Amino acid sequence: LAEPGERYDAELEGTDVIDGIEMNVLNLTPRVSSPYRRARIWIDPESDLIRKLEILEESESIRTVELSGMRLDPDLSRARFRFDPPPDVQVIRR
Repeated sequence: LAEPGERYDAELEGTDVIDGIEMNVLNLTPRVSSPYRRARIWIDPESDLIRKLEILEESESIRTVELSGMRLDPDLSRARFRFDPPPDVQVIRR
């Protein structure tokens, strides 16, 4: 779904409710050759975040991804991103 503005025609399908929140549902139809026939995207109008994605593939399979429990800008300690290699690993610095 890279470059959606150039590769897909977008149409507002309507609304749908996820977790008690009314979402905008967009249909994306490929303008160019694509392994997808259609994509539907549920967007939270409050945060503009994608909450659900449904892709209809050429094989007629439907792939669905739902995103939940997202927290924007959480308070994470720097230690969480620290990596200490095990003692028996060779570290190469350039």
